Amino acid sequence: MNSPETILIVDDTLEVLILLTSMVESEGYLVHSTVDGESALAAIALDRPELILLDIRMPGLDGFEVCRRLKQKEETRNIPIIFISGLNEVNERVEGLKLGAVDFVTKPFKREELLVRIRTHLDLRRLHVRLEQQADDLRTANDQLQKEVFERKQAEESLRGSLREKEILLKEIHHRVKNNLAVIGSILSLQSQHVRDEKSLEIFRECENRVKSMSMVHTKLYQSKDLARIDFGAYIKELANDLFLAYRVNPEWVSLSTHTDQVDLDINKAIPLGLVVNELLSNSLKYAFPKEKKGIIEILLQSENGRITLKVKDNGVGMAKELDFSNTKTLGLQLVMALVQQLKGIIEVQRDQGTEFLIRFS
Repeated sequence: MNSPETILIVDDTLEVLILLTSMVESEGYLVHSTVDGESALAAIALDRPELILLDIRMPGLDGFEVCRRLKQKEETRNIPIIFISGLNEVNERVEGLKLGAVDFVTKPFKREELLVRIRTHLDLRRLHVRLEQQADDLRTANDQLQKEVFERKQAEESLRGSLREKEILLKEIHHRVKNNLAVIGSILSLQSQHVRDEKSLEIFRECENRVKSMSMVHTKLYQSKDLARIDFGAYIKELANDLFLAYRVNPEWVSLSTHTDQVDLDINKAIPLGLVVNELLSNSLKYAFPKEKKGIIEILLQSENGRITLKVKDNGVGMAKELDFSNTKTLGLQLVMALVQQLKGIIEVQRDQGTEFLIRFS
């Protein structure tokens, strides 16, 4: 149950003080009373009322001065004050309202009118207090929200910093792997200069091309924005151009046709598939067009419904029909079979009008 609201009545006329006290108490309010301004200020300091009925003409501190002092202090500024005066002069009303009073009642006053004014201003005060509390709650909520936003921004900045560090680290890893593979390729190239046996020389060149195909994946990852995937279609075109140069292919005799979709692969698929392309394209360049036989090599890369299809086709002399490509002793084809198995894919070979390898995987 809510405690009764407190009203302070200040009047130096005892009869008026008793009458007002009786009227206000009859409405269920708790009443404190004093007969002068000094006593009123002391009473307010001890027990702050919800409303003050304040006489103007009093010995010592008059009602105007009491009101002025109360409105100067933060803790008493919002207490509603109703002036009570025996005079009905306009200048007194104006002065009282200027000082911050909420109302002005002239003696002799009517009971119902006074009580209505008291109830009205107490209702307004309760509304004011409620609004102040809501404003405080909003300020508290806003402060908490700003704190959470600040903390979240700090966390996001920390996360971005961590991601930048990881990106730099990944770039450095790909860069170093690419450089190390380049060193291996250079060593193979230098060593091949001292090899006189043509078959051994060919083995060195094939190893060098394999190393280049892997190095190219790391170069693409190093240059990629997300450092995780590469555009494999662009990779195929670059690898094919390098192999045409490595095998000194005359473009007037053997041409290249590539049709590639936008297929982004991570390192776990890009390296084995890159080696597959390297082996199949190398085989076509080495064996499909003997004695400057003219022809074309086609490479197709497609992605549809989560399945990737790679086709490497030439219109050269074709693979011997008695050759079992899935069980051959040729290192290149053995490597292709192992890599397709690593990709969990399937491989098919067509031997009509040249050789066509078709590889599909998820």
